[in-house]
Parts: sequence; structure tokens; C-alpha cells
Amino acid sequence: MRITPKRVVYIAAALTLMWIFIIFDTRSRKSTNAQRSLDPQSEDSVPLKVNGDLGRLIDWHNYTAIEIDRARTGRGEREAFQPTGTERSHIKDSFLDYGYSVYVSDRISLDRSIPDIRHKLCWEKKYHENLPDTSVIMPFHNEAASVLLRSVHSVLNKSPPSLLREIIMVDDASTYKDLLQGAYFETELLKLPKTQIIRLPTRVGLIEARTMGAKAAKAETFTFLDSHIECSYNWLPPLLDRIARNYRSVPQPMIDGIDGTTFKYEEQPGGVMRGSFSWGLLYKRLPINQYERSRMTDEAEPIRTPVQAGGLFSISSRWFWELGGYDPFLRIWGAEQYEMSFKVWMCGGEMEEVGCSRVGHIYRGRMSHSMLSGGGNAVAKNHARIAELWMDEYKHYYLQGSHSRNLDLGDDLEERRKLRQQLKCKSFDWYMKNIAYDQDWYYPAVVPDPYARGKAESVAHPGLCFTVDRLEDCSSRSVPEFEFTWRKDFKKSRSKECVDLSHHAVRSSPGYFNCHDQGGNQLWKYNQDRTIYHPSSNLCLDTNGKTVFMQVCDPASDSQQWNFQHVNFRNYKEEMGPPYDKSRNLKFDQ
Repeated sequence: MRITPKRVVYIAAALTLMWIFIIFDTRSRKSTNAQRSLDPQSEDSVPLKVNGDLGRLIDWHNYTAIEIDRARTGRGEREAFQPTGTERSHIKDSFLDYGYSVYVSDRISLDRSIPDIRHKLCWEKKYHENLPDTSVIMPFHNEAASVLLRSVHSVLNKSPPSLLREIIMVDDASTYKDLLQGAYFETELLKLPKTQIIRLPTRVGLIEARTMGAKAAKAETFTFLDSHIECSYNWLPPLLDRIARNYRSVPQPMIDGIDGTTFKYEEQPGGVMRGSFSWGLLYKRLPINQYERSRMTDEAEPIRTPVQAGGLFSISSRWFWELGGYDPFLRIWGAEQYEMSFKVWMCGGEMEEVGCSRVGHIYRGRMSHSMLSGGGNAVAKNHARIAELWMDEYKHYYLQGSHSRNLDLGDDLEERRKLRQQLKCKSFDWYMKNIAYDQDWYYPAVVPDPYARGKAESVAHPGLCFTVDRLEDCSSRSVPEFEFTWRKDFKKSRSKECVDLSHHAVRSSPGYFNCHDQGGNQLWKYNQDRTIYHPSSNLCLDTNGKTVFMQVCDPASDSQQWNFQHVNFRNYKEEMGPPYDKSRNLKFDQ
């Protein structure tokens, strides 16, 4: 649609009226400190009207704002920042202090437009008219002022005014000059509607800062966000609609990536996936399996997720406090997403990833300053505490691979166990069998040893070994060792590279590619007849004494036979590895 000057005037007038309404609707805004009343049960707290009239389904898109966004021009608008020749030398000046380029951030509009990468069906989605409002809670410490302000502008610009009660910035004792009381950031922030700052006198870490923000919040729901984000169109109604339908639902937006160098906004690899974890309690992502896909009415529907990504989610204030908030003995940061995820599911709630709600997040690079003193040990303690309180008999899978057995886990373990009993929470075994049932398909608690490993020596040409596309003297240092793993790949030992066959034809040669764990070109099997079989091409590895290539399988041919130094076929598990999705015939105890 062509935007005429007259139309721009109309749009500008409409936006002016909208902002006047927001400002009128805003309660008194002033900087406050940690001494303000933080009672979560104060008279200002509003219970969610679970059984109230949700009203009709409506389209919440702000088409006027979207149209103005599309007309925006400038650096970083809907694309990566393009530096000039002289600017390139300055882009990474601030990386050690912030983990991203402040130089680039300072040269991009605080109200910049970002690409809309939602599924096309999201434009057709309607949500209830009478949704609960939310308090957005953003803790921060020594963040770049322009990144902080852009995060706030983004929330204000992309949120319906009737749904946004307030934005609470929790300053976790920042020390940078432009963030101090009365300095540039605070001055600019308090010009905006619905904003306030809670300043903590000493640094307490992310978890406690979130709790302080929640105690000060007044809305029916809390929305926790990191302080280096940008919200996409219509991000908030899809989250609040899930809570309006079920106050024990804990929805999270699809988290996109913002490049720390160019500020390019882009989708995470893999798209919408389910959150999970390894048994070392590292966050992992799982593809949507057949069972979960069968629960969706279309590709844009929310999807159940066993574990939340961490810092970005909405929750009913009532449900948050019923669950005991964040465990007060979790220090600084780390493991809070596991505690929240486990107890939400085990205690009668549900957790979802909502693909029509998207928020971009800057993933920081390496920074020079460390986290809060003792942070590394705190993360280990937090993980061990969550394992002890929530993982029941499964905790030994975590503890067997960690150094956390003898850590002091806090003196209130019994109090938290009583809370679990009062809430009549289910067991972790129930959680693993009904919610995280596909965890072991991808990240098994017990990982089998490789069933064949060592150098791959040709039977037809003794003393010569496989080096992916040719044979070399087995005594050469350039000849790698390999292993056939439970993921059914042919992996170079102590490496992230796997043998990969990209061209499925006779006489084609394999190569190396980063292991992707998904089978396909990297699916191999070492057979008891000593052949190396590639199921996707239905060919076997062969050699002429010099080169290595694929050939029609002939187990009787010694040129297709290979010896490894260590072989134990009892370690081969047909049921493990790709294809991972085994959900078709599963039954659940709901």
C-alpha cells in the first residue's frame, strides 16, 4: 500500500492520541529503592479472575503501528547494521565490557522495526477480549543504556496498553556511570509511561532480583524478560490468553536471536522446539515429535515443553506465589528454570512454548568481568539443590557426573519438601514418563560405550587405515581413531566431526562434517561381517588400496571389510539413536 503524506498525518495523529491515553492511564512513576513494600499479598495484589467472562475472540494486532513500522527507514531497520569502512574498527570495542557492540546499538533507533518472522497463521489467530494484565519485570546489571532503553521501548510499542500494567526495572547494583541514580538512563526511562526502577543497594544476582520485582508488581500476571530483548508484533496476547484459559499455565515466547555484532534479528536454528536438559543439567532442545504434533490443530499452535529456556515467560501472580516463588536458597543464577519447570509440571500446571509470541534476545559473547563473586560455585550448588528437592531417585544421574555430592545445600530443605507435599506434587518419575518422556531418546541417562572404536584397518590391505577418502599407513600420526556410537554415527574420536556421505552414489567418497546427531547422511552401521554400511544410500565402504569410496554391498569382498582395535557388539542398541521419535504408540498417565 502506498503511504501518502495525508495518510502519514492521520497515522501520526492516531499514535499521538494513543500515547496520551497511555500516559493518562499510567500511575505515578518515580524511582524507588529496595526499601519499598515488597509484600506479595498486599492489598494492591490482584487475583486472576479465572472464572470470569473472557469475552469474545478478537484480533489484537495494532495495524496502525505495524504500518508505520513498515515505512521506517534507517540503519538497522529490519536488517543487520551495515558499518562504513571507518566504523568497522569500533564495532567490537565494547565486547569485553558488555558482550555485544554498544557502538552499533547506539546508532540504531530505540524504536527500530524488526522483521516479522512468525508463522503466517499467526496473523489469523484471535485471542480473548478480557485478558489479565501483566507486570513486566526486567532485572539488569551494567547493561548498555541504549540496549536497556530499546528493550523498554519495544515492550511499550508492541504491547496493548490495556494489558500492560507496568514495567519494573530492577537494578542489581549497577556501577556504570550512565546507569546510576539521576544519570542518563534513569532520566530517559522516567520520561516513558508505566515505568519504574527498583534499585538494590548491593548485588544479589538474577534470581533474587526477579523475586524483588515480583514482590513489587501489581498486575494479575508477571512477565519476566531479560534486559537485552526486542519484542515482535502481538507478542503479549498469545501469552496472556493461555493464562486466562488456565491460571496454572506458564507460557513462554519463542526466543529469537539478535546478533551481538550487527543486531540482526533472526530465528533460532530449528524453529519451534521443546525445551529439555542433559543429565548434567545443561539446557537442550528437542524437535516436536509425532505425539506432540498430533495435539496441535495447526503449525502455529502452542506446544508443550518440559523445560523453559529460562528468563522469558509469563505466569499468573497467584500461581507464582502458590508455587513458593523462586526457591530463596538458589543463589545468583543457574537452575532456576529447572526448579520452575519441574514444579510447574509436577504440581498440577503446564508449560508451553507459544510460537505466535516472539521475543528477540541478544546472546552475549565473552566478557572480561566475572559474574558475582562465588557465581561458579553457586551454580553447582543450585543444580545440586534442585536435584535433591525435585528429582527423587533420578538425582543420582546428575550427581554421578558432578562434583556436587558434598556441597552445603541450605538449611531449609525440609521446608521446601513440605511445600511440595502441600501442593500434592507428583513424582519426578511421573514427570519423566509423561512430560519429558522423549528426553532419553536424545540425552540418555546411561550412555552406552561405543560398540567399535580405534583405527579402521583394511582387511584387504593390512597396515593401511581409513582416513575418510583414502588409505594411509596405520602407524602415521595423521590417521585418526574412530568410534561407532549409540547415535549410530561414525565419529572421529575426541572430535565433533562425523563421517558424512553427501552424494549417495557408487564410487562417491565420504567426507567430514560436524556431527548433527540426526542420522541421514551420517547414519552408519558396523556389521558383524566387518562391513561398514550406510543405510541411507544402501551402499558399503570399499577401497582399492589407495582411495575409499562407496560400492554395492558384498560381504564376501575383503575390500569392504574393516578391523577395529576394540569391538563389543553387546554395546550396540538398535532401539537407541535415530530415528529418535518413538512416540507413535506411547500411552501416558495424565
